[in-house]
Amino acid sequence: MKVKGIVISSSIDFLREKFGEESIEMIKEKLNDEERDFLHFGICKAMWYDVEFHIHLTDLILKLFYPDEEPKKILRDIGAFTADHDQKSIKKIVYQLG
Repeated sequence: MKVKGIVISSSIDFLREKFGEESIEMIKEKLNDEERDFLHFGICKAMWYDVEFHIHLTDLILKLFYPDEEPKKILRDIGAFTADHDQKSIKKIVYQLG
């Protein structure tokens, strides 16, 4: 199963906004080599990635930054951020083309 890069990119942006650039480095330390390379070279929003990468990333976010909180609430927060983030990205493209 695959997931679009924009979903992974939004999760990274969520971390960066909530916890700063150092949060990305904390995550990178826990990723396998292939996943670390994806982050190092940049997530392509239009590319498809293995869903296991997204699941691993989400698990790390929950464990490292929200260890004592209800996962459903945090996942909703990430989902809301992603929806808002993606909508703003699409509007930027439309305005640039218009």
